[in-house]
Amino acid sequence: MQGVMEMEELAAIHIAQGQLEEAVGVLREILEIDPECVEAHLQLATTLAQMGRTAEAVQEYARLAEALAGGSDVESANLRFLIEIYEKIVQLDPAHVAARQWLADAYRDKAEVDKALSQYEGLCQALRARGPSPELAEALARLVELRADDYDAREELGRVLAALGRKQEAARVLREACEQAQRAHRFDLARRIGETLLGVEPLDLETHRLLARIAVVDKDDARAFQRSSDAARLAAIARLDDACIECARKALELRADAEMRELLAEALARKEQAQEAAREMVEAGRLHLQAEDFGRAQRAAERAAQLDPGLQAARDLLYMIEARRQAGRGGGGAARAAAERPPDKPMITGGSPEVTIVDRPRRKHGSVAGVANKLKALKGGFGGGLDAAAPAAGGGLAAVSARLKAMKGGLGGAGGGGGQQAEPTSPEAAGWQRLPSDGEAASGSGKLSAADKLRRMKLGGASGPASAPPAAGGEQSASPAPPEGMQPASGGKKALSAAQKLRQLGRGGA
Repeated sequence: MQGVMEMEELAAIHIAQGQLEEAVGVLREILEIDPECVEAHLQLATTLAQMGRTAEAVQEYARLAEALAGGSDVESANLRFLIEIYEKIVQLDPAHVAARQWLADAYRDKAEVDKALSQYEGLCQALRARGPSPELAEALARLVELRADDYDAREELGRVLAALGRKQEAARVLREACEQAQRAHRFDLARRIGETLLGVEPLDLETHRLLARIAVVDKDDARAFQRSSDAARLAAIARLDDACIECARKALELRADAEMRELLAEALARKEQAQEAAREMVEAGRLHLQAEDFGRAQRAAERAAQLDPGLQAARDLLYMIEARRQAGRGGGGAARAAAERPPDKPMITGGSPEVTIVDRPRRKHGSVAGVANKLKALKGGFGGGLDAAAPAAGGGLAAVSARLKAMKGGLGGAGGGGGQQAEPTSPEAAGWQRLPSDGEAASGSGKLSAADKLRRMKLGGASGPASAPPAAGGEQSASPAPPEGMQPASGGKKALSAAQKLRQLGRGGA
């Protein structure tokens, strides 16, 4: 021991005189004699560092630290000394992983969080140069434990775990970070971490839904539609119908899309909501039709009809598809305009919009039945002879002609000889009015007026009914004879000429 102490004094003299190389030689000789001499190791490392021989200095410090930390339990005094040694190592070599790791763990155990964080950050920086490694993942995990809001460290940890093939752990870390960022309203970070998570797990449904919500908050409609659509597709593939319905409806709130309508319809159909599914499928078909994709439009319409056979909208869509096809083959503008809408559907107030009333073409002059009804009405006013005038076996226009002939031949009698006898009616009901008698005339003015005489003469004389003189050729007049004491209510036929009146006066007298 005496020799070692003397050699230590000699080394100190060399250092004081600036003879560092000689001092190094003496110190090495001491360590050969006593490898556990702490003072010799510390002085050698310090001298080498002064000489700029950093690697050798770090090596000597590391040897000293290993010697001091040989036991599992380190006394507090030795711990402080070890910390000083490792700090010197880190100062000389910031990328010294073992020193950083030891210091970080030491400060963490002492609850000196700031110093521990500084060492873990340095350790991660040192390990990044080596690429993804379990040591880097461990260092990042320790850093995240101490600083939970370090989203960069969380994201990096996820990437490192994914690179190491530990994808489930990576997805868990990234999802937790994304959700925490969203709760903290750090939407930019949440979106970035979510994108990283999709790089690890492209088919992660919850991540797509989370990113869709973030895009809605950011008022980024295009991104929100894309994420909601992706989520709906993934849910449809996985047969997660509730999630598919939710995501598809959110996507459709942002944009009209035929594919989303079809996905929604099929998910509703699997949930046994056939009528709603059919309506959604019709909407999908209409969107395909607007895009002039007639094949997909027809398939959607046929699927809608299959889901709900009574859905009128599906039949209307099939009609419009065919009309548009016809218009595309050569129809003009009018044909294309007609193809833009289904056949007109008259509506009944308060009724269902699906009710269809067939609109038959209207005849310009009405139907035969309408004419017959009008003739029956006339029959009621003229004594009921029209039914007798119609041929028994005739129908349609022939029957109408027969009735008109009956009207011309006489309003009160039977026509044509083939019909039934009409029931008799009163003269007043047939349109006649009663003439004043001689007594009535005498009680009034004492004599008939010239007009009354002429009427009587026209109708057969003053004293009673008489037949009109036969017409030339011996044929009886087709005009019906007036009842006794009656005259037409409207004044009869056109007035006779003066010569005819005189002849009538000559025949019958006053």
